[in-house]
Amino acid sequence: MLRETHMTAILVECGFMTNKEEATLLKSDSYRKKVATAIVAGIAETYNLKIKTKPAPASSSAAKKSDKLYRVQVGAFANLENAEQLAEELKKKGYPVIII
Repeated sequence: MLRETHMTAILVECGFMTNKEEATLLKSDSYRKKVATAIVAGIAETYNLKIKTKPAPASSSAAKKSDKLYRVQVGAFANLENAEQLAEELKKKGYPVIII
């Protein structure tokens, strides 16, 4: 599978669905996390990668507010025309609108 690859490549086989015991393991969240952790550790070791530390959060409240995005649902309507009417009003005021 990797024989003619012209780049760094790794083939990881963590189990086979045709093997009953391995198929059971592959259904397990804990097994998949264990495998993923091992793959990451192997890549990090191969490339001498270090864990980055997160910078301390900014102390100003303005910086904290900009880190998050909050969405507000404005209404729910049984009648599509009513939803479209409110959407038009909101668009005129500069708000992005999505009708689902």
